[in-house]
Amino acid sequence: LFKLTLRDKPSVIVSDKEKFFKLIKTSFMQRRKTFLNGVANSKLIDKEKLKEILNELNISENVRGENLTLEQFASISEKM
Repeated sequence: LFKLTLRDKPSVIVSDKEKFFKLIKTSFMQRRKTFLNGVANSKLIDKEKLKEILNELNISENVRGENLTLEQFASISEKM
C-alpha cells in the first residue's frame, strides 16, 4: 500500500521546468549508458559542455542517471 502526499512547494526550484524534465527523461531513455553518453547522444547538450558541468559540480563522468539526486539534476539543468 502506498500513500502519496502532495507537497506545498516543489523539492527543487529550477528556472526552466521543461529543460529540467527533458534532462531527467533523457537520462533514463538509454539506461545502459552513462548519464554523460546518454544525454550527449540525445543532442540535448554538447558532450564537452556537459563534461565541464559535471566536473564543476564534482559529479563523476561515469555516473548513471539513476544515481543522480533530484538536486543534482536541478544543478545540471541550471548550468545548461
